[in-house]
Amino acid sequence: MTTDWSQIRRTAVRTALYACACLSMSILIACRTDYTADAVESAREYALKNLRGITANQREFVRFTQPEIYEDLVFPKYVTPLLETGHHKVEKMEHFPTAPRLDLMHSCVVWSPPGTNAKIVVVGDGERNMQFWKPYRVLIKEYLPADTAFRSACAACAKYARNGMLYLSEAERDRIRFSDPEEFCFTKLDIPEWEESLDQELESEWEKYLRSLKEAPPQVSQISFIWPADDKGKRIVFSGYTKTGSIVGWQLITAELMKKEKLDAHRLTKEEIEKIEVLPAPERGLFFPVELKVERIDKKTAPDSPQTGGSLILNR
Repeated sequence: MTTDWSQIRRTAVRTALYACACLSMSILIACRTDYTADAVESAREYALKNLRGITANQREFVRFTQPEIYEDLVFPKYVTPLLETGHHKVEKMEHFPTAPRLDLMHSCVVWSPPGTNAKIVVVGDGERNMQFWKPYRVLIKEYLPADTAFRSACAACAKYARNGMLYLSEAERDRIRFSDPEEFCFTKLDIPEWEESLDQELESEWEKYLRSLKEAPPQVSQISFIWPADDKGKRIVFSGYTKTGSIVGWQLITAELMKKEKLDAHRLTKEEIEKIEVLPAPERGLFFPVELKVERIDKKTAPDSPQTGGSLILNR
């Protein structure tokens, strides 16, 4: 009986190729780094199962179109370093190295169906690559234009009150932090002058002269944000300057607890307000861009300028 070595070699080669192919597939599956497609399918199935009150066309839009992904960080993942002895090194968590791919993310799968101003949002949590992402809520949500200038100004006032106005009561500080001002208006209070940036301070006289030829002298207006105090006869006033004639680019300078009569005496008149040139504001985006901040919002929006009568009263 003779041995067919050629047949044995062919069989060995086939077996080796098959083993290499299986090993390669296993490695590729194990090294998978993006689970977005699986998460989108889970979100689509969850939305179609739990949504009520949408039309058949909107349901088909969810079934066959690709959504957007809005996300924000919930908890960063820190990697605990080990010492040479194998023990964990004890120090503050923020000093540990991070592993961004393992961060816990709040991710929303969003469809914008035709025929409605709202968006269909499937909410869930998972890792940054959407591994282990699971939906737990679906809602139809209307996204309002973001008034970033107004919100940034309110945040600056709240921070200043918390750190620099320790004489305020807890109720007053919480009022500034959690509620909108009762108004903001053009004022002429005696506060420190506008300070130029460090780059402009370091400019030589010749550089300042050349810049003045290219740019018109900036128009500086004073705007104050006003919250009610515990004393009904007083107001908490945050004053600052802007070069745009509106709260876009507004910079806080100082704050004061003052009597209402003093504040009223330092308001600009309607004639003075009409002389202020309001520069066009940049186009507003959505509250939730690609990286969203998940927060509860209401339908109150503030205009970008206190031009109307010199004050703002929010619709409550």
